[in-house]
Amino acid sequence: MVRKEAEKLGIGVEEYVIEVLSEGLNPRDKAKEYIETARNLLKEATQELESDNIRQASEKVWGLWR
Repeated sequence: MVRKEAEKLGIGVEEYVIEVLSEGLNPRDKAKEYIETARNLLKEATQELESDNIRQASEKVWGLWR
């Protein structure tokens, strides 16, 4: 269901979840959530690269720009 809703909006699952969870937040707090998610995705991408898992790393990086 979450994936379908995200696809309807043309966004990634992570972004959709952030949207749902941050509906009541003010813009500053919402921006902080997006920044934290981006940092986590970048960290995960780096770990995947260190494990020579280029496909997974590229998917994490793609999530940063979706």
